[in-house]
Amino acid sequence: MSLAGRKRRRRTEIVQRMKRRAKVAKLKNKIAAAPTEGDKVILLRKLRRVAPGAVSR
Repeated sequence: MSLAGRKRRRRTEIVQRMKRRAKVAKLKNKIAAAPTEGDKVILLRKLRRVAPGAVSR
């Protein structure tokens, strides 16, 4: 792969990671503010789908 291709790929990975981290932070805030246990379970499921390592069971 050319240097330009590697740089583009690296930039794409960085953007994806920033987006994922923002989504994880948003979901964690929603979980903290969730009124019922059922809502928390649903949000935890979404969080695990986005970032499996972010939450331990």
